[in-house]
Amino acid sequence: MLRILCNASVHYPLLRRLLNHFYVARNAHLTIDIIDSSLADGDIAQLIDLKINEADETEFDNVYYTIYDGEEDPFRIPNLDTVLYFQYSNAIDEFKKALSDQAVNACCCCERLLRKKSVTEAKNLDSYVWNILLDYIRENDLMALNKVMYICNHCKPIIRKNEVPARCVLNGLKCEPLPKELENMDPLSCQLIQRAKCFQTIVRLGTHTLKVPTYNSLKALKGAMFYLPLPLEKTIQALNEIGIDSNHLPNPELYFIINVQPTKSNNVWRSLVDVNKIKAALRKLKEINWLYRSVDDDSIDELSKNVIQVVSNTTSKMLEKANDQVLEGLSAYTIRNLDSKMARVSDISQYKLMNVKEAPIDNRQEHLDLSCFPTLFPTGQCGEHHPRQSYPAQTSSFSKYIKSRILNKDSRFHRNHSYCLHYYGLKINKALKTGI
Repeated sequence: MLRILCNASVHYPLLRRLLNHFYVARNAHLTIDIIDSSLADGDIAQLIDLKINEADETEFDNVYYTIYDGEEDPFRIPNLDTVLYFQYSNAIDEFKKALSDQAVNACCCCERLLRKKSVTEAKNLDSYVWNILLDYIRENDLMALNKVMYICNHCKPIIRKNEVPARCVLNGLKCEPLPKELENMDPLSCQLIQRAKCFQTIVRLGTHTLKVPTYNSLKALKGAMFYLPLPLEKTIQALNEIGIDSNHLPNPELYFIINVQPTKSNNVWRSLVDVNKIKAALRKLKEINWLYRSVDDDSIDELSKNVIQVVSNTTSKMLEKANDQVLEGLSAYTIRNLDSKMARVSDISQYKLMNVKEAPIDNRQEHLDLSCFPTLFPTGQCGEHHPRQSYPAQTSSFSKYIKSRILNKDSRFHRNHSYCLHYYGLKINKALKTGI
């Protein structure tokens, strides 16, 4: 227990002070035991060796016992917190100042979250571009004009010149509102409506000691990132084969039970996916997204023909009707042994997702981000390669586009791990190409 507290004390000054008092009390107790044994044995030499001075405030620190078997302990230094505070006072003041000014103020022009020192109140900006921006703000939020609006120090002088900043939302960087059919979708549901998906091998790094548990070890990316097309057409066709048309579901209790690849311990992770929500999301995407308008065409690629296969073995089924008991047991991620028998279901067909064995998509494709992230770009617009205006005095680079998305006040972008991984891989590739 003391070892855990010592490891955590580097982050908490009060915990360091508590441990310091504990060690002083512990040393005092051990010293009293030595005095008692010396008096009982009449060992005056041992009492003289203690060298306890009543005038010394740190008298018990001189008689120090550590739990680290002879290792040097930082708590032996008297007044450690005071010494560290005066030694790093400037850094501590800067850190406190940064904590007091968090990036919580959104610029009404670029919609980035910035610190208060980087924004000013948006007023006295009478220009044609400013009026267009106000119309856009009023269209998306009727109550926005009644609130205090802020504008960043970068956009304010440009708008005063009656010009559109390169990182302005009017320059193809607006964050589209998410339809209710696409809200609160779990990762598996998002994967079933994607046109493509990025994949990357993630491994756990080994430790230099055996004291760190496996779940606390760091993770790292390994190998090249690649993109595979997802068979959206065959997914819809598979639903139609079991009596689910494109307009409604005959059974509102129908759920997908997704089994992932078995682990080394022969366990399979299972999760529920609501079919109703998937169909509603696909219907909405067909209405508003140009990439999904031809999703029912017969001219589908050969790469998706062998992705979903009907199997007769009920022990490896991937689609079943979930009753109330199953729903109660699968309300969260659960694991099930592969050898255990599942309940036989005879009212619907059994399907199994097969591996995609096709060439990956070129990462230079213009609409790759729009195909991979329909929940971020529901209308298929305002992606990385969206046509934007270029200005002589301003630059709009790849890194600035990523920064505009990650710092956007809408948390959909920076909370989407796949989206961050996607641009991290592209950034690494661009850095490698630049170095060659």
